[in-house]
Amino acid sequence: MNHPNRKSSNVALPQQRWQRGSGYFEFAVAAIIVAILAGVLLQKLQFYQEEAERLAVQQVVTSLRAALASRAASLYLRGKDAEIALLLKQNPMDWLERRPPNYAGEFSAPKPGEMAEGQWYFDRSAETLSYTLNTREFFGGGIARRLNFKVKFVRTPQILTNSHEGPGPGGVALEQID
Repeated sequence: MNHPNRKSSNVALPQQRWQRGSGYFEFAVAAIIVAILAGVLLQKLQFYQEEAERLAVQQVVTSLRAALASRAASLYLRGKDAEIALLLKQNPMDWLERRPPNYAGEFSAPKPGEMAEGQWYFDRSAETLSYTLNTREFFGGGIARRLNFKVKFVRTPQILTNSHEGPGPGGVALEQID
């Protein structure tokens, strides 16, 4: 006579063997999924590091441009137009109340690779302010590993000034150069 418990126990035995643990295949699938997720996470992390660096550089440049505009306007309003041209030779970092923590200082013609990545420095010989990039991907693979900025003299367009007054007072701007 067939006992109902016996039949169910025969079926349960293979299921128990199957559910005892994971095999190599399951482990391999889990490892592949973890590796894919880690790759995506690292890619996102690199993107956010590059974005943070880009924003930090942009913030410093914006502060420098505001400080330059303030100095030039102050000199112009005090009638010291001739001194505006002297701003072209000055280190823009001197205009900030507090320099960024990654400012390395002033150097005379530093050699490529001499400056650490992620550092600002002023090249006295070229009168340029430079930033050595930590990462290149976000800024484009084909550009130099340095961003260079220079204070340049600019003139106000004739259209904005009265023609009988001459070319206008002019001013200075911090511009990115090659």
